Amino acid sequence: MLKKILSLLCCIAVLGGTLFAGASPETYTEQKKAAWEYLQKHTDDLTLPYYAASVINDFSPTNGQILHLTNEIDSKDDASLAELGGAIVALGAVKQDPSNIDSVNLFSRLNQRNLNGVFPNETQGLFLSIAAAELFQDSFSYEKWNRDSLLETLLSFQNEDGGFPSELGGASDVYLTQYALLGLSFYSTPQANQAAEKAVAYLAESEFSPKTGMDTALLVQALSAAGVSNSDSRFLIGGKTPVSLLLSFSRDDGGFAQTPSAGESSVTATQEALLALYAAEHLQNPYDLAAIAPSYQPPDNKLNTLMFFGKFLLVLGIIYLSLMVVSRYGKKKAAAVSPAAAQSLSAGEDSPPASNDMAEK
Repeated sequence: MLKKILSLLCCIAVLGGTLFAGASPETYTEQKKAAWEYLQKHTDDLTLPYYAASVINDFSPTNGQILHLTNEIDSKDDASLAELGGAIVALGAVKQDPSNIDSVNLFSRLNQRNLNGVFPNETQGLFLSIAAAELFQDSFSYEKWNRDSLLETLLSFQNEDGGFPSELGGASDVYLTQYALLGLSFYSTPQANQAAEKAVAYLAESEFSPKTGMDTALLVQALSAAGVSNSDSRFLIGGKTPVSLLLSFSRDDGGFAQTPSAGESSVTATQEALLALYAAEHLQNPYDLAAIAPSYQPPDNKLNTLMFFGKFLLVLGIIYLSLMVVSRYGKKKAAAVSPAAAQSLSAGEDSPPASNDMAEK
């Protein structure tokens, strides 16, 4: 009875160990670490993705880098929607107040910019403005400039085929549709969910094949934000998943190149790739800093515990099975050599002493 119970526990251990030991999702820890180290060596041309990545990597840019960003925006009276929204997101990422940057209120400037309506090619600006509104919800209380009005404006751009154009009523554009997906993922309303489904379907039917590292990174970010698995067969590109294609742009220095033939890494492509790898790991919008910052933990802490427990059960089960096999094999071998000895062994008796005649021989 005891042996049956032990055998049953052994089977459970092997099955449970196999389950937990193989429960790990795709992780890109080494690639992200290498990309981050590459960016630390090339800080002269850092832009918004770098600041967003600083939250994910628990790193704070220097004051000089922050001033470089804000001064560039402050000095432009005609700053675009994307530049203003992006600056607010970047400042929020490093816990700076966008309402008082050298006595300039970027929220107010953004509100004034929007009063004239959304201009062509501003889908990216809408997405970044939505990210800013999500990060600073209390500061976006303007009559025409708030979370709901931004969604309404974004939805108004969507065409019947599910794509988003560069201007209202224009032909759908793959790149702008990806930016729109990043914006829609901030909402959980039925309208936003339906619009996202239509946008994903449009991308799947467009037979789009990204040619650069940045294009591929943007595709990974958009699909991940929409909850589309990297293994989705609709988005295989030349037999490769979007992430596999993105990793083909990685270089020995840890960065990512802009084109397949480029020997050198690109700072811009690396920033986008770093966020794309995070997005693919978590199926999350990497710009949703309000969601990431409070709850972010290194991606493998809890998972490592489960994997360790699973591997422990697996090893325990294998050891027990091995001992059972060795024990049974030993008994069968003993029975084949000397049935009487095997019977004595199974009865727990000591082997009889050798006879004097045998000893003499």
